Amino acid sequence: MRQNTLRILSRLFRVSETPSGKADATKNVVGWIDGVNRGRLHGWVFHRPYPFRRLTVEIVTAAGSRLVVLADRYRADLQQSGLSDGYCGFSVPVQRFPEHGPVRIATRAPYFELGIVDPWQHPAANTAKAATFRYASYSLQIDRPLGQTHVTGWAVALTGTNRRRVLRLRSGSKVLAEQRATLYRSEMAVGDCDGYHGFSFPLPIGSRRSLALEDIESGSVFALPS
Repeated sequence: MRQNTLRILSRLFRVSETPSGKADATKNVVGWIDGVNRGRLHGWVFHRPYPFRRLTVEIVTAAGSRLVVLADRYRADLQQSGLSDGYCGFSVPVQRFPEHGPVRIATRAPYFELGIVDPWQHPAANTAKAATFRYASYSLQIDRPLGQTHVTGWAVALTGTNRRRVLRLRSGSKVLAEQRATLYRSEMAVGDCDGYHGFSFPLPIGSRRSLALEDIESGSVFALPS
């Protein structure tokens, strides 16, 4: 049943491919689907060249129902990570979806696909293929498969769980980017964790070979899965 639904979803979405001539614009769009927390589907997205512009997000179900929201909700975790002024989040009650099943989430003008998720599925099922590492007193997860434009995941200390890790994306000895892991991840908001342990690094154009994440405090390095 689920496979049939996904096939229907794929056929439905073929009519909404990236508009001609707009591909370059989407390279500057960054976003993430946090998942469902307390009955609401959360996420964020913004346009790097225009960080104070609020993007329109369209959510489409397999049956073709559409919900449109503005990504203008304040997110302290994004502002603390240096991603715009923080007013780029969106939050939609799951009850607004007329039917169960996966939904596709994308922005308009410019078009950028955030992904396809099932808001009715348990969050743990979405991370089954993730690569998880443990080192000393903290744990790090790299989401799989890797996104087309970004590598995402979370890093959390096993003691003092709300302490934020600082990570670097490296290519060999070259540092490509540095970021504190403070993005919200709904599946991490359990026990003593407040959920603000996620990261999202833009991937370099071209080869992905020899890419790794480094935890600055410990000096440990984790190779990105291919």
